Amino acid sequence: MVGASFGGWFTLNYALGAPERLDKIALLSPAGGLLPLAKQFYVRTMLAKFIPGRFAMESFVRWTTYEENMRDWKTRAILDGLTDQMYLGTRYFRLQAGVGPWIVFSDEELRGMQVPMLLLIGQEEALYDSKAALERARRLIPNFEGELVPGANHEMTISKREFVDRRLLEFLNESSPHPQSIGANG
Repeated sequence: MVGASFGGWFTLNYALGAPERLDKIALLSPAGGLLPLAKQFYVRTMLAKFIPGRFAMESFVRWTTYEENMRDWKTRAILDGLTDQMYLGTRYFRLQAGVGPWIVFSDEELRGMQVPMLLLIGQEEALYDSKAALERARRLIPNFEGELVPGANHEMTISKREFVDRRLLEFLNESSPHPQSIGANG
């Protein structure tokens, strides 16, 4: 299972709750779960909620994008589409209170992770301290691989897609025993 941004938080949550259903997980700039989100995330989210409009979404996307990557027209085109999608999502969809990326999993929960995991985070991540998140995951999660993606913020799956795709495919193609089969015969 692979999850990016909010999907990364959902993927981690699912792996902690139902590890027997997964062989591997990959978290791509997960929006939460490893560290508390930056205060600016909440400010920008509230702005989008109370003043819904394309401006709030454009501001959020710019904040989560490494500035140099906006110069690439392909990246810019995808981010413009993403901005439209986010605007429509905030206009017509409301998250349930108490559910979401602001929940940080405990050390005990992360130590109990049974599923092999790949974590890729943009080196310039805006939502939290990328180095601290990577270090916490490395310290607590067994069967873990992870790295920072240089020259990227939260938008790394778009602007650094070749790097992310290559690293993701390497991880998924590595053979590893299913967590439930480790030690089953001996």
